[in-house]
Amino acid sequence: MTEPVDHIENVYLRRLVGVIRTIDPAAHKLVLEDRDGKLSEFILTKRTRAATEDGHRVNVSVLKPGDRVTIRYVENYNYVRKIDCLSANPSNPDR
Repeated sequence: MTEPVDHIENVYLRRLVGVIRTIDPAAHKLVLEDRDGKLSEFILTKRTRAATEDGHRVNVSVLKPGDRVTIRYVENYNYVRKIDCLSANPSNPDR
């Protein structure tokens, strides 16, 4: 389930909480599974920003399948603007 978030630079963003199922920064793709089990594909852009649970900015490439995140994306286009990691996959040694 998505909900409106805010209005930034004349673009309406939506928010979605879920678990990363696949992420490929080189191909600019992210697949997220929401709490209802629905898979959604998103596009990573040069403007996509990521942060860890404690607020430190990180490269999108350190995010791994199994990480629980909140994403903010451009409505109707699925361009990801921001990824906030809520909890890292315990097998992810990069964090």
